[in-house]
Parts: sequence; structure tokens; C-alpha cells
Amino acid sequence: MRYLIYFLKKHHDQDDCSVFFIISGRVEIYYDKSNLSLQKIEKGTSFGFLSFFSGQPRTASAKSLEFTTVFILNREKFLSKLEEFHTEKVTRVE
Repeated sequence: MRYLIYFLKKHHDQDDCSVFFIISGRVEIYYDKSNLSLQKIEKGTSFGFLSFFSGQPRTASAKSLEFTTVFILNREKFLSKLEEFHTEKVTRVE
């Protein structure tokens, strides 16, 4: 578990396309350019799946609205383990 106490910017140079599962707290998803709020999510929800599955840049940003604990699933580590332990052929989509 890690703490999301920073902004997750869609243009961040080191975006690793992780997916985030909210353990506690609240997060706002918004468009960075217009600061338009898309949704506010909380414990039991997740975000970042589009980038996680596609490997494409994020279309929105996220910021914590309070002290927030998240579980972060890194895309590359997940794909590496999937390939290592697969029982059927795995095709990566890039």
C-alpha cells in the first residue's frame, strides 16, 4: 500500500500506466487543462484502467481530496508476471 498525497498528472514524464485501488480516502478525477471535475471516487473503487490496459497516455489527472491510501498495480510488473506464469499464450497490446 502507498499513499496518494500528490497529483497524478496525465503528462507526467514517468507515468508507468499503473492502476490505483483506493483503500481509504477520496480522489478527484479531472481534466487538467480545464480543471473540469469528472468524478469523485472513494474507498472500494479504482482508477487508471484505460492507461493500464492500453499502455497509452492518461486522458485525465487525479488528486487526493484527503489523506488517501491506495494499492498501486504497476502495468509492466503485472505483464512480466503474467508472461512468466501463463498457461496459455499471452499477447501484449502496445
